[in-house]
Amino acid sequence: LFPSLTPRHGGLGFEELRRSAEELLDDAVESVAGAAEGVEIKRVVVEGTPPEELVAVADGAELLVLGARGLGGFAGLLLGSVSQQCAHHARCPVVIVHRGERDGGGARPGGSSA
Repeated sequence: LFPSLTPRHGGLGFEELRRSAEELLDDAVESVAGAAEGVEIKRVVVEGTPPEELVAVADGAELLVLGARGLGGFAGLLLGSVSQQCAHHARCPVVIVHRGERDGGGARPGGSSA
């Protein structure tokens, strides 16, 4: 996903942004391909707002899996959350994965378990 063209993109044209997004996507998929053996990976580069486009592309899917960068705390609430909007609007189950939130034993940092 990449947002609509605005002046902050340094004058890059649509095709340059699309190529850059496709390269970034290819690198990301390649980095997890070994661990995702047997999983169908659909590569899509679209222009638009992330929540709307993710919900649209997930229409008819069995599951939408999202990673959470998360600003966290009050700032996250003020700015809105892509994963939160997807969880609210998607027609399929949504899984939000928080990197490093759990250790190998299933406990949260600080000793509490889920």
